Amino acid sequence: MRTADSCLGGDIQDPKDLFNVLQDTTSSIKYFCIDETEVSKYDEAVPNELPLVKGTLKIHQIVADTPGKIHHRELSCFCSRINATCECGPSVQIDFQTIQEVSGTNTEASVTLEPDDDLSGKFVVVLYDGKPFVGQVLRAEGDELEVNCMHQSGAGKNAFVWPETPDKLFYFTSDVKAIVSEPEPLTLRKSKLTTADWEKCIE
Repeated sequence: MRTADSCLGGDIQDPKDLFNVLQDTTSSIKYFCIDETEVSKYDEAVPNELPLVKGTLKIHQIVADTPGKIHHRELSCFCSRINATCECGPSVQIDFQTIQEVSGTNTEASVTLEPDDDLSGKFVVVLYDGKPFVGQVLRAEGDELEVNCMHQSGAGKNAFVWPETPDKLFYFTSDVKAIVSEPEPLTLRKSKLTTADWEKCIE
């Protein structure tokens, strides 16, 4: 940057001129000039429609070892320096070529929604990375729902709490596994689903 600043005011009319000036310096830094046509070529190679990568605020590691595909996970792992992916923890694969998201589970959403169904304010069970979460729909935009999710208080327990930091994410309506009643008070802080709704959550 200091070298570029020192060149200001000279015979520099465009980025190409700046590149030529920087190339003539004795700096050990390697400079590359990317032509606009090169950028356009890669832009045209990107499909018009790409799958939504959900939960980006929770993602801490993204690995791309195959063209058109990425793996992402919430916890980073660097145990393997040769193979980009490992089996140390669950990861989700996004295939941008087939517009398909693949997770390590066979759990599927089972509820059928009509286009005019208004889910705003209702409680639902949504799937994230194949796992069910209970939450309240804040708003709906097309085929996407913003859901504020509760956290399960213990694995396999019908007990849920609202986290101190709201867990708000957008989900597709296809991620809705079930529509449930508002959870009932269990303790001062915890809530539970009705027996029928709990069965919908774990089935």
